[in-house]
Amino acid sequence: LYDRGIKAAVIACNTATSAAIGPLRAAFPDIPVIGIEPALKPAVAHHRRVLVLATPLTLREEKFVALMHQCAGCAEITPLPCPELVEFVERGELDSPALTAYLAQQLGPYAGRVDAAVLGCTHFPFARRAIRAALGGEAALYDGSDGTARETLRQLVRRGWIRGGSRGIVTLENSRPSELPLSRRLLALPREDLRSMQIQRIPFPPIGSNMYVVTQGRDAIILDPWPDETTMQRLQGYHVLIVLTHEHVDHISGLGRMQRALSARTLWQENCTPWLRNPGNTTPVLLAALSVSRGAEARDFLRTLQLKTETYAPDMTFGDHIVLDWGALHLEGYATPGHSRGSACYRIGPAAFFSGDSLVPGNAVVTRLRGGDAAVLMDRTVPFLRALPPELALYPGHGRCGMSLGEGIATMDW
Repeated sequence: LYDRGIKAAVIACNTATSAAIGPLRAAFPDIPVIGIEPALKPAVAHHRRVLVLATPLTLREEKFVALMHQCAGCAEITPLPCPELVEFVERGELDSPALTAYLAQQLGPYAGRVDAAVLGCTHFPFARRAIRAALGGEAALYDGSDGTARETLRQLVRRGWIRGGSRGIVTLENSRPSELPLSRRLLALPREDLRSMQIQRIPFPPIGSNMYVVTQGRDAIILDPWPDETTMQRLQGYHVLIVLTHEHVDHISGLGRMQRALSARTLWQENCTPWLRNPGNTTPVLLAALSVSRGAEARDFLRTLQLKTETYAPDMTFGDHIVLDWGALHLEGYATPGHSRGSACYRIGPAAFFSGDSLVPGNAVVTRLRGGDAAVLMDRTVPFLRALPPELALYPGHGRCGMSLGEGIATMDW
């Protein structure tokens, strides 16, 4: 492969990574050699009871033992060897009665007793649906392939080796030519968590602020929640993260109710926390005041929600920047103060940008409220927004979608 002029090599096997990545990097120092490891770090960051499915050899490897020790203080971790699962996949048995029986025997004792399972072998994601069913359908599943793909892209971008223009081709080879038909069939299978990312905008009727629900497979991120019963019913059984673009009351009214209904985790910029711990800032009375201009219909809708004053503590916060993998969804968060101290924008997936109230096309950013700062907005946030790729799809905190980030910025009179 090296003699054919490859730009990078990916070792798509946990055991082979442990055994060979050092010698391969030494032998080929002029190209990136990227390995893979079980996705234990993201799993323990979000869950308290984690099951690790892997081959016996991977579980014995020094690299995995060190990873286990590193993560042991974050969660209850149970390693489970599943050697026969490799053989099922290599025979192409992904939904056979024999596989179902095997997984019931292996995983049945853990059904409903673990929050997440790490697929610690690159064979195992091909049996993802059967594994999910054996665990009862509620455990989040993690594998290291998405992180490996992103690291490969990062290495190529850093070297300026990304191909432009026309798309490339995929060539499959196998050291056992008779196995090529199975290789083609396996690699053509749609992965449950790699179905296209879906984004739904659900405006909050009394105010007009936007809640967004981003899903991919059974993973979901809710931005700026309000207590919409339809959304809470639809996301039952999903792996849910609730994210705030800022701390103002019209963007948080569903925070507590949705967190409890969906067993969701929460994330926001760290400067939101002092505000959200003060009941004077979160009382529904403020919502009623904001909705006055929308008339009796808005007032009556608020009454049907039966909102109560709550205070909130986060599961996760960040300062200037955060990079987070929430199952199949990749999130990057950026502090963008000015509208409020805790304002933040988020990029989810390759091209979706959620600006909150830091950029609402056609409207000046409001900085007159407590915590707002026009100077900080102009000195820090506006230059940051202008430096982002203008082709990103813009999802603002108020108003409709459909613009690119560049088009949205062009409407602004900072």
